[in-house]
Amino acid sequence: AKEPELVMDVECPKPVEPQCAILYSGRFKLLSLVAESEENKPRLLTTSYSKAMLDDRFAASVDPIEGYWSYLDRETDDARARLGGRYDLAIVRESDEYLLLYVGGADVNSSNWKPMMVKGRMKPTPFKSHYDLTWYDSMMVPMDDDTFSMVDDEMILTLKFPVYRSQLRFYKR
Repeated sequence: AKEPELVMDVECPKPVEPQCAILYSGRFKLLSLVAESEENKPRLLTTSYSKAMLDDRFAASVDPIEGYWSYLDRETDDARARLGGRYDLAIVRESDEYLLLYVGGADVNSSNWKPMMVKGRMKPTPFKSHYDLTWYDSMMVPMDDDTFSMVDDEMILTLKFPVYRSQLRFYKR
């Protein structure tokens, strides 16, 4: 009728930066509260991998894509996309996709990038050595507009960003 009715209680994580508080003295009746916060992007990209764990895994792996990869070069349209760093990556197969894990090399927003955070994901397509790509830019925002990646016979990984007229290449160490 014109009174609010409790429909459900929802527990959620506290905001990344608490900017909300309720202060009162005496009687208090709260009818509605809305709090907005940004996603905790670093937490969402954090994994349980460690360098030691990956070293052991890669030593035993027969998957040619798994391993450590280093920045080789780029073709970028700096008016559309700037290089966030000369990244070192670790690529790990998980189920039906590959995780691209950040190892080092960030220049932009480097204080938020910690080793073994997810830098990207490659999902196979029907084409050999061709993958749909989701890449997390330096500000941890996903880039997936028509993005894709390829691994050639010389073990060069190319990340393509057609909307941004840019590409990054990596070589396997």
